[in-house]
Amino acid sequence: MHRGLAGREQDSYLFGQLAPDAASVQALLAVAAQHAEPGDGLLAWDRRPDRLKGGLVARLPPLR
Repeated sequence: MHRGLAGREQDSYLFGQLAPDAASVQALLAVAAQHAEPGDGLLAWDRRPDRLKGGLVARLPPLR
C-alpha cells in the first residue's frame, strides 16, 4: 500500500511498504498533523512515527 502527503507550497511525501492496518493509519494521521504545522512541510526523521521511518518512496519539492 502506498500513501502520500501533499501541501500547498510544502514538500510532498510518498510512503510505501505500509501494511493496511490500524497502526499504519495512526502513523499517517500523526505525520499528517506534523505536515500541517506552519513551515516548509519538512518531516524530520526523528519526529516521524517508527512505522514511517522506513519506506519513504519520494520527497518532492513544491511547484513554484
